[in-house]
Amino acid sequence: MKILVPLDFSPASLAVLESAFAVAQQFHAQVVLIQVIEHIDPLSTTDDKEQYIQAQSQLMGMAKENLQRHAAKWISDTGLEIETTVKSGVAADEICYVASVMQMNLIIIGTQSQGIHARKLGSTTRRVMEFAPCSVLTIPSSQPRIDFGRILIPILWSPRVLDKFRMVRRLVKMNHSKVLLVGLTVSGERHELRRLASLLDFVCGRICDNQGTCTHKIYDHLVEFDLPRLLNRFRPELLVMTSAVEKATRIVGATTMGQAVDSAYRHMPVLSLRRSPHEMTDQTPLALESSLIDLIRTKIAFFGKRPRLSKGR
Repeated sequence: MKILVPLDFSPASLAVLESAFAVAQQFHAQVVLIQVIEHIDPLSTTDDKEQYIQAQSQLMGMAKENLQRHAAKWISDTGLEIETTVKSGVAADEICYVASVMQMNLIIIGTQSQGIHARKLGSTTRRVMEFAPCSVLTIPSSQPRIDFGRILIPILWSPRVLDKFRMVRRLVKMNHSKVLLVGLTVSGERHELRRLASLLDFVCGRICDNQGTCTHKIYDHLVEFDLPRLLNRFRPELLVMTSAVEKATRIVGATTMGQAVDSAYRHMPVLSLRRSPHEMTDQTPLALESSLIDLIRTKIAFFGKRPRLSKGR
């Protein structure tokens, strides 16, 4: 597993870095630290193109030396395999580009909930979450923590939704977490509710696997899903969101739900799940293929009706 951690050496990013290393140690992951140097505006410094290029090059060189020096100490302290890279440009764009080229499985990035600098960091984080080619774990600098004892997972049926939960399964196993699965439907029709109930039973078994406790509930319609109230009652230490759930809650819940999602990202750790392109080549994610066929053959209403199975399956 490969984890990308953006770093700017602010107190907030250094606080999140400790949590990132702790997660990496639990996953036995390789860590890549990235620092992005924004372009110098030549109009605000000098009209001489050569001096501009020289100044930018000096900044890049200083950043590389500083990052490598700190990485050597962190390697000694953590025993992790740590690489470093320094890029020049727009932070979010460079982070997503490196994540794609280096085939990252996870980006861990910090958020802040107040201050002028927080708005800028927030825009970077939001853009990373929107365009990242892999899952993103956001951690508020005010409460960097990795002991995810209570995990809330809203689930909306989408193609290959089960493939996205391998990372959650490992987190539950390592933290012996209490998991609450919340099933969401768009139409509330009976066949959709049956399919969703079967999905939740299956996900409970696959995620917890006797390593934690898992309960679930179903909302008959997405508009009934009250995220702020659920966060207040369950008090999760990690919120897990798929892109399908986030988009649906923002559309259906309009302003109120959108504000609740934004608030969650600023004030608690949130794992935004997505499958990276190189993970899509995995033929047996969570060994789901054979398991799903078994479920279908035992006539569990996974898709509302029994599909035809091709010969040889």
